[in-house]
Amino acid sequence: MHAHLIMFTIGPNNRYIAEMVCDKYHEIVSSVKGFQRITYLFDDVCGEYGALSIWASKEASESAYHFMYPQIREAFGDAVKGSPDIRMLEVYVPNFEDDKTGLCPENESS
Repeated sequence: MHAHLIMFTIGPNNRYIAEMVCDKYHEIVSSVKGFQRITYLFDDVCGEYGALSIWASKEASESAYHFMYPQIREAFGDAVKGSPDIRMLEVYVPNFEDDKTGLCPENESS
């Protein structure tokens, strides 16, 4: 799996712009091949907004980026200050079935 992290600065208290773009983006991204899930990130005080999306493969992540980024940039229009921070990362998921440390969720006591 691979993750795609993108952060935009659009200035403080512009949540309504971020929500509008995220709503539009979500409709498109959820139908793209290889998409698994997405979480939106908002910091209203600093004016930073973004998304962390998870993809089935590096190829799916890269393909989605090249397809989606121009649409996202257009949706934000002149609201974006500077260049967005864009990262593509590999996702590590531990295998808890082999976990002998007692930290596995199934081993936690309530």
